[in-house]
Amino acid sequence: MRLPDVKKLRLTADDGAERIVERAVVIGRNPSAPGNEVLFVLQDDTRSVSKTHLQIDGTGDDITVTDLGSTNGSTILREDGTRENLVPNSPTVLPAGAQLTLGDRTLSVERAQ
Repeated sequence: MRLPDVKKLRLTADDGAERIVERAVVIGRNPSAPGNEVLFVLQDDTRSVSKTHLQIDGTGDDITVTDLGSTNGSTILREDGTRENLVPNSPTVLPAGAQLTLGDRTLSVERAQ
Protein backbone atom coordinates (compact mmCIF):
# COMPACT_ATOMS: atom_id res chain seq x y z
CA MET A 1 0.00 0.00 0.00
CA ARG A 2 1.37 3.42 -0.96
CA LEU A 3 0.92 6.44 1.20
CA PRO A 4 -0.46 9.49 -0.58
CA ASP A 5 2.19 11.89 -1.80
CA VAL A 6 2.98 14.68 0.61
CA LYS A 7 2.33 18.01 -1.07
CA LYS A 8 5.52 20.01 -0.63
CA LEU A 9 5.99 23.69 -1.41
CA ARG A 10 9.19 25.49 -2.33
CA LEU A 11 9.28 29.05 -1.01
CA THR A 12 11.93 31.31 -2.54
CA ALA A 13 12.48 34.82 -1.19
CA ASP A 14 13.86 37.66 -3.33
CA ASP A 15 17.22 37.36 -1.50
CA GLY A 16 17.59 33.70 -2.51
CA ALA A 17 16.54 32.23 0.84
CA GLU A 18 14.71 29.00 0.11
CA ARG A 19 12.62 26.61 2.16
CA ILE A 20 10.80 23.36 1.34
CA VAL A 21 7.75 22.81 3.55
CA GLU A 22 5.25 19.99 3.94
CA ARG A 23 2.85 21.82 6.26
CA ALA A 24 1.29 25.24 6.45
CA VAL A 25 3.92 27.93 6.91
CA VAL A 26 3.74 31.28 8.72
CA ILE A 27 6.06 33.98 7.39
CA GLY A 28 7.24 37.18 9.02
CA ARG A 29 10.17 39.02 10.60
CA ASN A 30 9.71 37.07 13.85
CA PRO A 31 6.73 34.80 13.22
CA SER A 32 4.74 32.86 15.78
CA ALA A 33 1.95 30.38 15.14
CA PRO A 34 -0.68 28.75 17.32
CA GLY A 35 -0.34 25.26 15.83
CA ASN A 36 2.33 23.11 14.20
CA GLU A 37 2.92 25.46 11.28
CA VAL A 38 6.44 25.87 9.96
CA LEU A 39 7.95 29.28 10.78
CA PHE A 40 9.84 31.09 8.00
CA VAL A 41 11.78 34.18 9.07
CA LEU A 42 11.95 36.76 6.29
CA GLN A 43 14.81 39.20 6.93
CA ASP A 44 13.57 42.77 6.52
CA ASP A 45 15.76 45.68 7.58
CA THR A 46 13.11 48.24 6.58
CA ARG A 47 10.52 46.55 8.85
CA SER A 48 7.93 46.57 6.04
CA VAL A 49 7.19 42.91 6.85
CA SER A 50 5.14 42.35 10.01
CA LYS A 51 6.41 40.02 12.74
CA THR A 52 3.71 37.50 11.80
CA HIS A 53 2.68 38.54 8.30
CA LEU A 54 1.29 35.74 6.13
CA GLN A 55 0.28 32.09 6.12
CA ILE A 56 0.72 29.82 3.10
CA ASP A 57 -0.97 26.41 3.03
CA GLY A 58 -0.26 23.95 0.25
CA THR A 59 -1.57 20.83 1.97
CA GLY A 60 -4.78 20.77 -0.08
CA ASP A 61 -5.34 20.74 -3.84
CA ASP A 62 -4.89 24.52 -4.02
CA ILE A 63 -2.21 26.70 -2.47
CA THR A 64 -3.94 29.23 -0.22
CA VAL A 65 -2.43 32.41 1.18
CA THR A 66 -3.80 34.35 4.13
CA ASP A 67 -2.65 37.78 5.27
CA LEU A 68 -2.59 37.61 9.08
CA GLY A 69 -3.58 41.23 9.63
CA SER A 70 -0.17 42.61 8.65
CA THR A 71 0.55 46.33 8.87
CA ASN A 72 1.63 46.82 5.23
CA GLY A 73 -0.53 44.14 3.64
CA SER A 74 0.16 41.37 1.15
CA THR A 75 -0.41 41.29 -2.60
CA ILE A 76 -0.67 38.52 -5.19
CA LEU A 77 1.36 39.51 -8.25
CA ARG A 78 0.11 37.51 -11.25
CA GLU A 79 2.21 36.52 -14.24
CA ASP A 80 0.33 39.05 -16.40
CA GLY A 81 1.39 41.85 -14.03
CA THR A 82 -2.00 42.38 -12.37
CA ARG A 83 -2.14 42.65 -8.60
CA GLU A 84 -4.68 41.52 -6.03
CA ASN A 85 -4.47 42.84 -2.50
CA LEU A 86 -5.23 40.14 0.07
CA VAL A 87 -8.09 40.71 2.47
CA PRO A 88 -6.78 40.18 6.02
CA ASN A 89 -7.64 36.80 7.56
CA SER A 90 -9.38 35.62 4.38
CA PRO A 91 -7.73 32.62 2.64
CA THR A 92 -7.19 33.27 -1.09
CA VAL A 93 -6.13 30.73 -3.73
CA LEU A 94 -2.69 31.57 -5.15
CA PRO A 95 -2.76 31.28 -8.98
CA ALA A 96 -0.03 29.16 -10.58
CA GLY A 97 3.04 31.22 -11.42
CA ALA A 98 2.03 34.17 -9.24
CA GLN A 99 4.33 35.74 -6.67
CA LEU A 100 3.56 37.33 -3.32
CA THR A 101 4.65 40.70 -2.06
CA LEU A 102 4.92 41.19 1.71
CA GLY A 103 5.79 44.77 2.47
CA ASP A 104 8.96 45.49 0.43
CA ARG A 105 9.79 41.77 -0.06
CA THR A 106 8.79 39.32 -2.80
CA LEU A 107 8.25 35.60 -2.42
CA SER A 108 7.80 32.86 -5.03
CA VAL A 109 5.76 29.79 -4.14
CA GLU A 110 5.70 26.61 -6.19
CA ARG A 111 5.01 22.92 -5.80
CA ALA A 112 8.18 20.96 -5.09
CA GLN A 113 8.54 17.55 -6.69
